Amino acid sequence: MQDVKLCPRCGNGNVYVKDSRNNYIGLWRKRSCVDCGYSFKTYEVLESELDDLKKLRQLDKVLSDVYGKK
Repeated sequence: MQDVKLCPRCGNGNVYVKDSRNNYIGLWRKRSCVDCGYSFKTYEVLESELDDLKKLRQLDKVLSDVYGKK
């Protein structure tokens, strides 16, 4: 699992939260790196919901393989 305190582009730890919102599976945060300006989103879900999320992603992959990508 990637450390969300580090920028995925430059690896610097000078990252701040620009916006946070609740969604149907948890919380997403829009983050930005002070050094390189890169913006990225992180998603936080309850551990109890993580298995359900993994199953949905697997199902989505199977369906896209069968019916083609959107």
